[in-house]
Amino acid sequence: LKEKDKFDFILVAKITSFFDTLSSRLIIAHINKTTDLVKGMEEELEIRESAVSEISDGVLLTVIVGLLDSDRVMKIIDKILDKIEQLETKAVIIDITHIEDMNSEIANQLIKLKNSIHFMGAEAIISGINKNVAKRLTHLQITLDEMKTFRNIKDALKAINEL
Repeated sequence: LKEKDKFDFILVAKITSFFDTLSSRLIIAHINKTTDLVKGMEEELEIRESAVSEISDGVLLTVIVGLLDSDRVMKIIDKILDKIEQLETKAVIIDITHIEDMNSEIANQLIKLKNSIHFMGAEAIISGINKNVAKRLTHLQITLDEMKTFRNIKDALKAINEL
């Protein structure tokens, strides 16, 4: 304001434009930083998720955390089949202790995983079924008849060693 009671529209427009541009740039910078952070976390998770380890002679273990969709199960299948090819594998323990809920999609993905392991000549074993998952599978009328199931990895490994 140059004079009392006079309003300088050009000055106000310039100031408004300046702050609009500044706030837009700050928002874009924040979005880019957040996007980069999320991408980094996704890459880290991809590296760490569903590692396949040999825990005993001829026995592999993979621990599944979170939801299983078809893309994710294909990555897990690839990792497991690569390990089966490299090692003399007789069994693969798939631990689902950290899956809190089960639906027909997840159950079908587990069956695909089991079939892939079976086709490579190894046995698929599920461990870590909790009471919520057991009730949900029963409610959905899904049977895992063709798969051996155990409460935990220790019981599964003990049964494999008794074969």
